[in-house]
Amino acid sequence: MISQRTIDQVKERVLLSELLAGEPGFRRQGSGYSCRCPFHDEKTPSFHIRDDGRSYHCFGCGVSGNVFSYIMEKRGLSFPDAVEFLAGSAGIPIEYEKGNDNRAYRE
Repeated sequence: MISQRTIDQVKERVLLSELLAGEPGFRRQGSGYSCRCPFHDEKTPSFHIRDDGRSYHCFGCGVSGNVFSYIMEKRGLSFPDAVEFLAGSAGIPIEYEKGNDNRAYRE
């Protein structure tokens, strides 16, 4: 089971704004960012990343979430696989705890 400490480190250090910087229409808007939604086709940006860079909401399709739900949806990963992927990309060592497998755990 991935430790809560690892999950918290990923949540703290990985910013959605950095993950989405290459999306079409990505730009700063006010204190946050916007781009075209990566989950549905649209011509104008309706996907907004909050100013803290940790959560998103699309006003077009209604999807919202955090860095974990974004990468799970975008890459088709389970929660533990998303944590491992994001931790690896950010250079965060993954700590494991003994106990039940957290593959069904959702952040």
